[in-house]
Amino acid sequence: FAGKRRDNTQLDWRVSERASERARLGGVPRAGQPQAGAPPSNGLSDQMAPMPPREVLLAGAHVNHPWLVERHCEDIAELKLTSVPLQRLKDALLALLSDGAPLDHATVRTHLSASGLDGVVAALERATAQTSDKFARPEADASEAEAGWRHAFALHEVQVTLPLELQPAERAWRVEQSEEAWERIMELQ
Repeated sequence: FAGKRRDNTQLDWRVSERASERARLGGVPRAGQPQAGAPPSNGLSDQMAPMPPREVLLAGAHVNHPWLVERHCEDIAELKLTSVPLQRLKDALLALLSDGAPLDHATVRTHLSASGLDGVVAALERATAQTSDKFARPEADASEAEAGWRHAFALHEVQVTLPLELQPAERAWRVEQSEEAWERIMELQ
């Protein structure tokens, strides 16, 4: 064995055998092909898209502590979310509140399920279970949940909402160059 070397110039018989088998069967094996999965049952094609962590915390707190929606409904209504599924969830919660339904945990879950938001709620549960911010978890007490929600809301306002509002104000200033447009920019900054 020591004096004999393997001939590396010839193809291994297995390579040519696999190639002929693929040609006979008509292409790449099914296991190697990407799956064209069925769309989610609730119609949210972007449901599996990554959701911003702070928005997940805010929405998770709304689902796990529905009394926050009742207490801060005006702030929540003005909350600008960049995630489409979380925006739909927020709208569903506000619709439930406007219908006058009691905002307890069971009613909220039933309403969100009927609205086709089961997948979003499941994604929120997975995300809030893995976070170190405990205020959004169901076991958080009321004072901890409210303090954490207020803090996350304030950060979201500064880092997301204000820049989104500043862009149209700056465009208006470039077009009009009016005193009102300048005052709006100064107010936002």
